Amino acid sequence: MGEYNSIEGVVEHMAILEKKSYLPIQENVEIYNQLFTEYRKLHDYFSREENQVMKNLRRRQ
Repeated sequence: MGEYNSIEGVVEHMAILEKKSYLPIQENVEIYNQLFTEYRKLHDYFSREENQVMKNLRRRQ
């Protein structure tokens, strides 16, 4: 494992587990809600079975 003696040692140096809370800027809440509504529409559109766009894009990678 090179520099580390165990997987746990590697994980200790790679993973930074920190609990954080993010609060919206109150004057932007309406904008956030509007954007979230649009992102949901995109998610629903691209995740439908009959829509091949995401599958086609994945094949190009």
